Formats: sequence, C-alpha cells, structure tokens
Amino acid sequence: LNAIFGKLGPIKSVVGVIHMSLLLTLVLWGIVSYL
Repeated sequence: LNAIFGKLGPIKSVVGVIHMSLLLTLVLWGIVSYL
C-alpha cells in the first residue's frame, strides 16, 4: 500500500482517503436506515 501511495503522490492519497471515508459513511448510513 505504501508503494502505491508513494507513486500516486500525497495529494492523490489524501483524496483517496477522503473518498474512502465518504464511502464508509454512506454505507453506515444505509445500514442504520435499514435498521
């Protein structure tokens, strides 16, 4: 994972982390709404 992030650069890795956190938030929100 570190090698991939190194090739993409710090900005893209930060954007990737943000997108992953948004995705997790949407998934959790969907699960909560189902309950």
